[in-house]
Amino acid sequence: MSRYRFISIVVVLSSYVSLGAQPVRRELSVESAVQTALARNAGIAVVRADVRSARGSLLQASTGYNPSLAIEYNLFNRTNGKWLDFNNGANPSQQTASIDTKIDYSGTVGGRTSVAEKDVEVNETVLTATQRLLTAQVQRALVDIQAYARQRRITDGAIDSLRAMITAMESMRGRGVYAEQELLRIGVLGYQLERAASEIRMNERNAMGALRVLLGDSTDVVYDVTPFATRPTTSLSDTLTEPSLLSLAMRERPDLAINRIQRERELANLSYQKRLAWPDLRMGLTYDKQGSSWPDYMGLTMSLELPFFDRNQGGIEISQANIERSDASYRAGMESATQDIRSALASLRESTNLLQRARTLDNATGGERATTLLNAYRARALGFIEFVDLYQAIVDASIMSIEAERHWYNSVIDLNVAAGTTVLPIN
Repeated sequence: MSRYRFISIVVVLSSYVSLGAQPVRRELSVESAVQTALARNAGIAVVRADVRSARGSLLQASTGYNPSLAIEYNLFNRTNGKWLDFNNGANPSQQTASIDTKIDYSGTVGGRTSVAEKDVEVNETVLTATQRLLTAQVQRALVDIQAYARQRRITDGAIDSLRAMITAMESMRGRGVYAEQELLRIGVLGYQLERAASEIRMNERNAMGALRVLLGDSTDVVYDVTPFATRPTTSLSDTLTEPSLLSLAMRERPDLAINRIQRERELANLSYQKRLAWPDLRMGLTYDKQGSSWPDYMGLTMSLELPFFDRNQGGIEISQANIERSDASYRAGMESATQDIRSALASLRESTNLLQRARTLDNATGGERATTLLNAYRARALGFIEFVDLYQAIVDASIMSIEAERHWYNSVIDLNVAAGTTVLPIN
């Protein structure tokens, strides 16, 4: 009874893979996926909006706060408090005029503009950093999808071959306990392969869902990733050294650029805050043809806001503290970049070594496929234990080789992110 239970598990579960409606499939390359994500991703849209907002603030700072000039010409009847009506005989000589201007001698307009310009640079650099991070996320998703798809095909093929073996072994029934043990062990092997295949399919679905989010795709399209142009290699270039990569990261990493620009922004803001310590001069000129004191009254006014000196000390202190914070952030960014380079380079070297070992194992078992094993087992040229172990080893070696390639690709992506630019392309 037990042998039929294990056989049915293998047959039913392996048949389940092909059930259901076929989804819509679409071929997708690394380049097209990255371009689609950059155009449609919601996170990128938010950062682009921040850039436009910063540019609007720059325009406002450079044009909206220029020295003001207000001219007022009032036709007002001082006798009866009504607007002059020339048609009703009002005296047109009863009129006043005034000019009021604010002189920006302290240069606050230029200070605001300098700060706004740095804000634009910061937001543009944040956009660049977000684009590079999104590119890396898309690449990782594509690497995972391609690896899981290959592993799924291997396990599905192994299960199909195992089903054929089970059918052939049906003729062994009734040969004693040994045949019963064989069928039981094959059933367990089939169930183990089904569990592995189920986990691989789940990982593939999760990676596909993550890719759809990055692409801004709400459909259920299944993407078939085209093979990468760059193939995993078991040898690394001698130019991939820690000093050269660290020097590259100092020039290319967006987070370090943001820290530098942020410090420049705070220096400009400090200069602006110091300018605010001096009040602006306001001047006015008033003319009244029929003044209350004497006719043709003309007056000149000048005013300064109190206090005259040492204004805006709080703004200056805040700006100085922000400069210290920017310096500390830059030093922390340098230390983080150094550790990222070391970690990414060590990970790539380790992934390369594991890939070489996995390929060696895969090549050693690659010539022994299911049909060859089945024929050898039927002819009793291969014992049952050896057959089961070797069959499992073939599947495991192939899956491990693909997994090693996946880790190698991800290590390359991590190195590119750590360096802030493409050191090793994968598309």
